[in-house]
Amino acid sequence: MSPSNYTTQYSGYIADTLQVTRHLTLDIGLRYDLFSPMRPRTAAGNFIYDLPSNMLLPIKQGFVNDRGNVRYDTDNWAPRFGFAYRMGEKTVIRGGYGISYWNGIAQFNGSQFINANTGLEAGVGGSYGVTGTFNRVPIPALLTGATTAANAAYYITPRNIQTPYVQSFNFMVQRDLGWATVLDVSYVGALGRQLPYTQNINAATAGSGTAGIPFNVSSFDGRTAPIYLRSTGTTSNYNAFQTNLTKRFSKNLALTFAYTYSKSLDYGSGLTPFQDNINTRNNYGPSDFDRTQMLTISHVWQLPFGTGTNHLNSGWVGRVLGPWQIDGIFRYASGSPWTPTADPALCACPGNTVRADVVPAGTSTVVGFYPTYFGFFPFSYNIQNYALAQPQAGFKGNAGRNILRGQGFTNYDVSLFRNFVFLENTRLEFRAEAYNLANSAFFANPSVTNVNAGNFGQSTRLFPGMGPRTLQFALRLVY
Repeated sequence: MSPSNYTTQYSGYIADTLQVTRHLTLDIGLRYDLFSPMRPRTAAGNFIYDLPSNMLLPIKQGFVNDRGNVRYDTDNWAPRFGFAYRMGEKTVIRGGYGISYWNGIAQFNGSQFINANTGLEAGVGGSYGVTGTFNRVPIPALLTGATTAANAAYYITPRNIQTPYVQSFNFMVQRDLGWATVLDVSYVGALGRQLPYTQNINAATAGSGTAGIPFNVSSFDGRTAPIYLRSTGTTSNYNAFQTNLTKRFSKNLALTFAYTYSKSLDYGSGLTPFQDNINTRNNYGPSDFDRTQMLTISHVWQLPFGTGTNHLNSGWVGRVLGPWQIDGIFRYASGSPWTPTADPALCACPGNTVRADVVPAGTSTVVGFYPTYFGFFPFSYNIQNYALAQPQAGFKGNAGRNILRGQGFTNYDVSLFRNFVFLENTRLEFRAEAYNLANSAFFANPSVTNVNAGNFGQSTRLFPGMGPRTLQFALRLVY
């Protein structure tokens, strides 16, 4: 049990490892998790928005309990299974499956709690002053009972919310290639289920305008502000081919090579509202963080000359030339996806993100080559081109979520260092490091996504963590 000010978690598990045969090992287990819904630090002075009555209801006054009337989800059983089978002395086959629950309730359930302090004071433009008596912000009034909700954005959470979980599975073949080198080839998958989402249930259908907002009626005092439903029930799917080549340090060299070809699909990353709040299925697409290909190569190389090596290792020449060590990390990744948008005014669908239209834009002629006995025979064929355009009035656009890809990146960070030994237990370490050695510009996804903008598709910022070339030098005395 790990209590906190906001949630409480109860967990228990049982696991065992079975040596079935000399070549086969099994791991089995079962875990149980119970998470309490999120509570405010203090119940006094907190409300939740009650949709049926359009009222703010105080907790612990006969209306709402300190969990916001959200019940416990008690069926969080998580089985685990894994195996390892040795084929000969150099090949191992591994696999596994497991379910993992996580405390999503603590991350999104708290948005429905509303502090009871209310009050508003307008500011004076161009100054730090406020309007009102003696330019002082008034003390907010404290609500003590149920009250009619203002036309402001509120979050609601259903009573029967489920705990999010992930089904993870993998299958790997591992082979010892000799020369201190091991090769792994694997298939990895992760299926997210009962994932949290945010849906604006007060969004209008295309072409209906403000009159089409569901709660813009007299019984709800003409409510036009968003009403965000934070619940669970969406899914995600991740599938990947992964390979890893590892050479342990020997003969002055250590090397790792890791490559991933993957695809991740979901309904939206984080807890941002759906782009399409009417047809929720229309939000399913590549994850915001999805990158089809990723390659990482790292190395540790002690140069084979200088003191302590087999070449040029004597006298002053040996002391000057080495031993030096070069470490480096090379990274390549394909671009991440983004969504082309359009002007929302023509759609007349407040509460939704308007996407662009994908329309035919003529054809292009492409020359191909067909292999024959006498060589390659050229032939031409036409392919359909497409363009992005503003949707017609009353439409949200037919472009899917995250249909375009931004710029990928290729980067190499390197360091060079050596130790100068003066006495038996004293040495001076010199290190030189270069980040983004090629000084390449890695632009983030476009900042302007509206197809009507003159600078549509342009990016005005760098990818986070990918700045210009940076050099740094350091000396460290160890004694």
